[in-house]
Amino acid sequence: MKLSTKKTIVVSTLLVLMLWPPLHRALVARYELDPWKLFGWAMYCTQFRIAYQLDTQPNIDWGGDKRLRRPLNFMSQRHRIYGNLYSHEQFARELFDLNPQVNRVDIGIQRVGIDSTTAKLKREPIRRISYDRHEVLGFRPD
Repeated sequence: MKLSTKKTIVVSTLLVLMLWPPLHRALVARYELDPWKLFGWAMYCTQFRIAYQLDTQPNIDWGGDKRLRRPLNFMSQRHRIYGNLYSHEQFARELFDLNPQVNRVDIGIQRVGIDSTTAKLKREPIRRISYDRHEVLGFRPD
């Protein structure tokens, strides 16, 4: 291998290693991606985690029915990885399939982190997503 080829490889590698951390941090901030993924150097500068608040009509007991935990855990894992790029419709569809009494699900997504001024946990709402049974499953109730 020629010296010029080796030099090009080394310079390219150093350039990528130098530019990736700020780019990764920007992706995490913009899309709420998991800072530990994608060669995760943003894990050192991210001070939040994502939390969910789930409301259903009628209310259901999330801890009482273990079948309902699987789609909830799957949604949580996928949202942590893909952030804003993840569609929660699959979670709503699975929930409606598992529990025929549920007509609506509201998913509140919050950023949980430490407030730098008070050193206490702080919850900051990001957005709220609502799904109706007839919209997700494609039919209207009688």
